[in-house]
Amino acid sequence: MSRDSRKKVYVSVAVIMVAVLVWFMGFKQTDTTNLSVDNKDVVEPSAPALESPEVAVRPPQPDDTNSKTIDEVFGEDLADKFDQVADAYEQSARYPANSQVVRDADLVAPKKPFEESQVDLSFPDQDGGELPLSLSAATEKFQYLNGEKITARLIINGAEENAAISASAIVVSPGIGNISSQKSLDSTAEINNEFRTEFDSQLFPEKGLSSELMIRFTVDVNDQNLVATVPFKYGIASARLDSIPYSRAEGEYLLIPLQFTVFESGYYFVDAILDEANTSRPLVQLQTEGRMSNGNDVLLLRAHQQALKDAGSEGPYTLRVRTAFRGADVNEVADAPVVLPNTGFAIPSVGFAEYEDVQYTDAEVKQRIEFLRGLGNKE
Repeated sequence: MSRDSRKKVYVSVAVIMVAVLVWFMGFKQTDTTNLSVDNKDVVEPSAPALESPEVAVRPPQPDDTNSKTIDEVFGEDLADKFDQVADAYEQSARYPANSQVVRDADLVAPKKPFEESQVDLSFPDQDGGELPLSLSAATEKFQYLNGEKITARLIINGAEENAAISASAIVVSPGIGNISSQKSLDSTAEINNEFRTEFDSQLFPEKGLSSELMIRFTVDVNDQNLVATVPFKYGIASARLDSIPYSRAEGEYLLIPLQFTVFESGYYFVDAILDEANTSRPLVQLQTEGRMSNGNDVLLLRAHQQALKDAGSEGPYTLRVRTAFRGADVNEVADAPVVLPNTGFAIPSVGFAEYEDVQYTDAEVKQRIEFLRGLGNKE
């Protein structure tokens, strides 16, 4: 489980704790389904007649709420939900947070070209409906580095077969404006409604650029004029991932050092996937972080033996680094990207017998699981 997924579990636990606290305090939740900010849409129900003053001023009775079971207050399946959260949390707690078995291969699958940044746009007609024309705009990837070529793609859907089509694009930086020349898009040989062009980022201004740029497309189809934009990230590399000098079993971990050439010292973060080399099946998500200094430096990934066993593979593996960046420092507004190789790193097989059979434990995690189990106890 990734760091973000572990945080979601913590948030779920916190929400449950708040709900239980509210129950003990005796408050009742108000149904706000039909509330509206606009007063004219609010239908005020007529107030029920009070049968006696006693009914109107009767103080809250603690036993009315506190004598009810959790099932009566929150629903019959609440205890089951507590158990489900505890089960999921207990499963992820078998391993360190930075070495989690991949449970959903789709979530960590490599992005195909143009997939990550694509924006699909439809346009209104004069009658409040939608034009038959629609656009799909994208850049080949989402993160670009200084000096790279930026490939832009535009797909025009719904145009008549013999329609007169022209399209152009330009790169825009917030606060500066246009930072490239206007370029015409050429149709591809394979698909007649697909158009592409390329921008050379070496021609961009050296200073003052935002880390978030966009490409603005202008399209003319017969007498229809359409405009679309697609954002992308842009930055100057803070480091370059060069190699993995070795990998080996040590104690209960598979150690995988990452060798960097560091251009800017700072605190770095890495997220990677250990795939099975023969099948490309994602096995374990690995994360690491730490401070690196200018020159050559190393960050260490550590795959826990229990995660590898539960994933069911002794290798060989391929390490696929998904993201790496230097965290924004004081007075900086954006993280700085790292140059990553286009292919993964080969990691040799390591037999399970070579690891020490040491289980991962965390006392605080055990306490949280016991707390959840206690909440799910109906008795």
